[in-house]
Amino acid sequence: GVQTCALPILMPGERYDSAPDAEGWSEMIYVIAGTLTLELEQGTLTLGAGAAQTFNSDQRYAYANHGDLPLRFIRNVAF
Repeated sequence: GVQTCALPILMPGERYDSAPDAEGWSEMIYVIAGTLTLELEQGTLTLGAGAAQTFNSDQRYAYANHGDLPLRFIRNVAF
């Protein structure tokens, strides 16, 4: 199934650290405004407005806003 989460907003300097999801789960994110820093066990990705990314969420990961503007993005969890 797929669950669409609320539209998260991270203000400049904020971050969200997540514990791993269940094995086989993934997340799909789409950046609406601002710049999202996605920190994964394999490395860090920087995504600007209009960018999308899918990743396995059965690992430790974090969303961070290192920019100067509020970050808005859509987060979908697939299981």
